[in-house]
Amino acid sequence: MNELLVSRPISESHKKERHFEMTEELACLIGDLRILKKAENIKDNPQAYKEKSLSTFRELTNFFLDLGAKEYKDVSSLYNKYTSGRNCLVVRKEDPEKVVTLAAGQEQELFFDPKVAMERGDKYSNCAIWPYGHSQVAGIANAFLEGRHMAGPLALVMAVKTTGNHLQVEIPEDAILEVGSIKREAVRILSGTIKPEDLEFVILRAQKDYYPETMLTDEENKSQVRQIFRAYSFTE
Repeated sequence: MNELLVSRPISESHKKERHFEMTEELACLIGDLRILKKAENIKDNPQAYKEKSLSTFRELTNFFLDLGAKEYKDVSSLYNKYTSGRNCLVVRKEDPEKVVTLAAGQEQELFFDPKVAMERGDKYSNCAIWPYGHSQVAGIANAFLEGRHMAGPLALVMAVKTTGNHLQVEIPEDAILEVGSIKREAVRILSGTIKPEDLEFVILRAQKDYYPETMLTDEENKSQVRQIFRAYSFTE
């Protein structure tokens, strides 16, 4: 049977390794996300891959809603709830698998890939602060542009609070503040452990042409945008 059409639950050994009680729903969702991460699956069966991305989009939405999140199809209405007068959040593009397990109650320890720092083991910019910078979405735009983790056409940026001493936020030394038209004054270094209660909201970005018109808003159907966004707030 084609791998693209089957969700493979996480093995028992993997559950023990993570010290996390994996529900069947979460295990199937992670299995689907891993299928989407494999670029070769697009070539092997493009139509099945597209169908898998559509079903996973729906799974993610239902998963977050089942956890009590409020969905925003117009993400700007969520952004408007946050002003520069409030404490900044940290926004970070993260592996979707880690985002869903965090939302389900699993702490996430942050690691720095030595390959990024030329094997020196240095810390490097891995997030941004928001709201902060030259526009309403400056930090979130930095997170989407500079983060590396995706599941095919799906990308997740999470916003977390940094109260408490389990997370540290640093300003990078000698940071490049502009790369072409990209302004990077909001980029930061985040280290420590992210706890489930730190999670404020999640932004889901998806490739528009993967989804039928019935799943899009009227504005998305009328516009020429290539990507669509959904927000899931965990604090309402």
